[in-house]
Amino acid sequence: MKRLVEPAGSQNHLAYLMVAVALIASSLLAVAARAKADQIYWVNQNVISYSQLDGTEGGYLPASVNAIHAGNGTAIDTANARIYTPQEATNQIAWFSLDGTSAGVVNTAGATVNHPTNVAINPATQTLYWSNAVSPGSIGFASVNESGGGTLAQPGSTAANVEEPTRLAIDTLHGRVYWWNESSKEFSWVTTNGQVGGNLTTPDMPISKPGMMGGIALEPYSTPEELYFVSNEGAPETPTAGIFHVDPLLGGEPETLAKTYTKQNALGPAGLAFDLADNRFYWANSNVDEDHRPRSVRRPFSGMPAPKKSSPRPLSTAPGSRRS
Repeated sequence: MKRLVEPAGSQNHLAYLMVAVALIASSLLAVAARAKADQIYWVNQNVISYSQLDGTEGGYLPASVNAIHAGNGTAIDTANARIYTPQEATNQIAWFSLDGTSAGVVNTAGATVNHPTNVAINPATQTLYWSNAVSPGSIGFASVNESGGGTLAQPGSTAANVEEPTRLAIDTLHGRVYWWNESSKEFSWVTTNGQVGGNLTTPDMPISKPGMMGGIALEPYSTPEELYFVSNEGAPETPTAGIFHVDPLLGGEPETLAKTYTKQNALGPAGLAFDLADNRFYWANSNVDEDHRPRSVRRPFSGMPAPKKSSPRPLSTAPGSRRS
């Protein structure tokens, strides 16, 4: 029985999310969007927990108890039945078996691991990617086969800006890794071979303040392709807050998705996943803790049907941003 699936953009059209979240001092969210047993995983202060998306049951991974040190992100490796999480306190990428019996540390020799936040995996190449959220920062990579890694992107390596990268996602269809630059308030990308990169032109970006990017999710197999993101800037009813979408290849002015982000379900949104099969979004609510979350649900996240939407208005392709 599958617990989790390949990232959003896998050939099975199954969704996955890796972006920083904060659930009772937790850090990240991974979603099984259309597995037979839909499950969600998150990193707490000292343990990795999971729950089925329908809230019927959940638990934790025994090997992860007291083994989490400022964990910040998760990625699921179905081929090896593992979950990976960057640990900011130790500057390591740790792994735990999905059956909860074993654990270890990824060999990142040759790569920089400095305040790692968010992690993604390319299931085809078995490569992990993470953002080093320092100034200016970098994007690192390592193979899960313990052969080490290196730096995928850093300032000046391509046309892509690298300015304190945080939220990160992978597009396996076009072979790109995307991230949010906390300092410059823009999305940038680089090909998975590290040779070509660029920046999305997104006029009227709703985020202008630090720490307001709640999460990003990529869906390159939809028509058109979509990059979704959560803006926590302002109250839920303000035009700068909500779930937005933009073309990840052409850029354009971000458009909001109406009725997906409300006072009732936007309780400190952190992390975002889009399930193309069910046309639903999932996110964590950082303001709902163990003592105050709805007991009938028993899970610190929300799900919301995605409304019908118009396509973003594309701009001229920026230098280095040609379709691949």
